[in-house]
Amino acid sequence: MGGKRVLSNEAGATAGGAYATTWDATLRKLVTQYAAGVNQAVFHGFAYAEAPGAAWPGFAAFSPYNGGGGYGEAWGPRQPYWGHVPDIAGYLSRTQLILQTGVNRADVGILRQKGPAGTGLGAPWFTAEGVPVGWTHLFLSPRLLDLPSAKVCDGRLAPEGPAFKALVIEGDVLSGKDRTMQIDVAEKLIGYAKAGLPLIAIGDWSDARVPGLAGPGDNERLRALLAELLALPKVRVVPDRPYVPEAITALGLRRDVEYAQRSWLVHAHRADEEADYFFFAVDSVTKGAANTRVDHNVTLTTRRRDAVPYRLDAWTGAVEPLPLYSRTEDGRIRLRVTPDPGATAIVALVRPGAWSDRPYVSAAGSEAAEVLRSAGGRLEIRDVRPGTYRTTLHDGRTVETVLGGLPEPMPLTRWSLTVEDWQPGSRPSQTLKPRRESVLDALVPWPSVPGLQDVSGIGRYRTTVHLGAPWTGGYGAYLDLGEVFDTFRVTVNGHRLSPADQLTPRVDVGPYLRRGANTVEVEVATTLLNRLRVANASVFGVAKRQNYGLVGPVRLTPYGRAPLI
Repeated sequence: MGGKRVLSNEAGATAGGAYATTWDATLRKLVTQYAAGVNQAVFHGFAYAEAPGAAWPGFAAFSPYNGGGGYGEAWGPRQPYWGHVPDIAGYLSRTQLILQTGVNRADVGILRQKGPAGTGLGAPWFTAEGVPVGWTHLFLSPRLLDLPSAKVCDGRLAPEGPAFKALVIEGDVLSGKDRTMQIDVAEKLIGYAKAGLPLIAIGDWSDARVPGLAGPGDNERLRALLAELLALPKVRVVPDRPYVPEAITALGLRRDVEYAQRSWLVHAHRADEEADYFFFAVDSVTKGAANTRVDHNVTLTTRRRDAVPYRLDAWTGAVEPLPLYSRTEDGRIRLRVTPDPGATAIVALVRPGAWSDRPYVSAAGSEAAEVLRSAGGRLEIRDVRPGTYRTTLHDGRTVETVLGGLPEPMPLTRWSLTVEDWQPGSRPSQTLKPRRESVLDALVPWPSVPGLQDVSGIGRYRTTVHLGAPWTGGYGAYLDLGEVFDTFRVTVNGHRLSPADQLTPRVDVGPYLRRGANTVEVEVATTLLNRLRVANASVFGVAKRQNYGLVGPVRLTPYGRAPLI
């Protein structure tokens, strides 16, 4: 509303999290904040090297703290996972680039006279099912209505900013007594409603009063203004929050993003002159959130009836046209989203040809698990099941594609493991890194491996996979890692893969496999807690060991691939 482009937050400040904070947990928290409007994470607690009286691994202002494990994390090169942070920083910077582009759009504004914005999802009363079906909202205070942007045009409040489709009006929601409103706010609301903005008022306003000490006749003046407001055709009054859905239906409002089913998917919508950007995340931290993968369609409202969708991969930086989507009769884009818990996806809607120099064939629907675009731009299907799959192209043609028999998934159980064991040196800022070698016939957490019970550091897992004749063409495979603690990188036959989504431990290794012997390496980095439990037992000894390492189960899951046209 004020025209500012950056909303930052203090990130990663976890109580008791010193030297134990994982990137998995940190990213899960950040992505829901991004969906709520935050677009710059400022990490709490970068550590100094040394200070008088500091013990290994060096001085940190908040760890230890008051004799306990500390508050927040001592981010920096003293952490084993610091070498993987460039991958994570790239992901965060690309995400924040999109979330700082253009302006933030939201469906509904909540005018709250006073009191906190609430907890959890904040305003789940927009529909019978609330935010889990796609509604977005932002909270406004009365003083925001004094800003130059607080005008109504074409039925939208702040059209150059959030472009609210409606304004929900609440009174003093804390005391349960008479509802309050300032006289100038009531006058503004009348102007908004007359200009075409839908309003929904919650509760009985017949005994409303001005906040604070009322002047002579102020309460009477307010009640007269509210009576005028509530009688206007663009205004609906509901007795309580659960009835807001009825008002939304009566006003004919439609959200910008419609989920095909109730889920823990959340999103943010940004827009500039070139594109509409939709950031999706799966909430896995809110109380009651199901820790399950999202897999359903979403329907996106566009400003251009000919807009086409692009996928923006925040982990790798790849920008590519989405090969599978459909268009509704009213010009909206429908596509499938499938992020894992805590994972994200970014979709941009742009005019055809804006981001590519050639037209691409796309599909409107397919029976196959995936429709992808090959390096040459051709469409292909992929699936881990053999069979015949029908795919409908946008030009109306239906194509049948056959995927032949596939090799069985291969469990990878035997690994050699080399660990850099991070230990205190002779100075607080010095870390020794002796190597430890192990051969594992089955993957288990480090505390279950002899000699690694209290080790923190970097582990490099290595195995060899022998592939036969079917791998000469038409096949690929996913490397399913299972459980990993904490960050990881994958290398196949000497090729280090692009940064992997740390919340989705499945990596496409198909382009790097070959017939015969294949070497697979997984590098895993940990926190420093397990070593500190013994190196500084008086502070960290009470902490529970963390289950470091590649825990799995790991398997190579073959997929068939075939071109569509």
